[in-house]
Amino acid sequence: MPLNSMQKAAVEYLEGPLLVLAGPGTGKTQLLSSKVKYILKNTDANPENILCLTFTESGAQNMRDRLFSMIGAAASKVHIHTYHAFGSTILAEYKNYAEHFDRDLDNAIDDITEYKIIKKIQDNLGAFDIMKRANISDIINTIASAKSARLTGKDLEIIANDNIKTTEKMNPLLSNVLANLKKGMKFDVGVAEIYGPIMEILKDFTSPEPIVKNIEKEANFLLRELADIIEEESAKEKPSISPLTKWKDRRFEKDDDGNYRLSNRISNKKLLSLAAIMQQYEKELDSSGLYDYADMIEQAIKIVDEDKGFR
Repeated sequence: MPLNSMQKAAVEYLEGPLLVLAGPGTGKTQLLSSKVKYILKNTDANPENILCLTFTESGAQNMRDRLFSMIGAAASKVHIHTYHAFGSTILAEYKNYAEHFDRDLDNAIDDITEYKIIKKIQDNLGAFDIMKRANISDIINTIASAKSARLTGKDLEIIANDNIKTTEKMNPLLSNVLANLKKGMKFDVGVAEIYGPIMEILKDFTSPEPIVKNIEKEANFLLRELADIIEEESAKEKPSISPLTKWKDRRFEKDDDGNYRLSNRISNKKLLSLAAIMQQYEKELDSSGLYDYADMIEQAIKIVDEDKGFR
């Protein structure tokens, strides 16, 4: 299909970074393939100087097929990868440059090996550990998500401990305020007597500094969430306390003595246990010289970041 005027402008723009926003079925692959062809025709770039990254194997194959139809055999020299495959390519290349490397960079461990390692760690957990009966696939997926967020097992431990410590300090203060809740409160009264004071308490536990990496304190998120609800309702002609009540029901629970507490107790216990599992998992991979699917990206980033000669 011929390019429309906006697509043509994107293809022919070569002056620097360019962001193209386009929905499904609007010809993104066609545009990118055309841009590769245009670059090769109008600049001194070689096919092997071009890198195309996509999220799926099918997307990468579609891009390559499209390029073959446009530029022929030169398409085989253009680097077209998923992010993971590109990371794996970097790891494979690294063997040719590094005198020493601490992991087997040929292949990531398969799903069965990964499952066995996590199962072994889980079996060695204490009988009453909250993750003792957790679904192993869920643990594997969560560890992969943490790695994708550039978080280590130690990072998760720091986050969980900070959440637990801060929550223990906030709970009595918040419970004292929520004890004044009365049925049928109007919005203005609720904000003045309950939710305004809760905001003041939360402010005392917020911080502009992240716990680790880009992970902010839980109080930051709770305060922002509550402030947004109050601001949105205040702008209405007839504000309702219902959204604030729903927020309270979602964020709080009662203990055995009937006192309010934040309902993050179980999730923080799970996070702390998961942190220990992840640290043991990282140790197992490291001692065995192995890496997993998520490490295709993380180890590649680490190598490029730390090895100046290879970079």
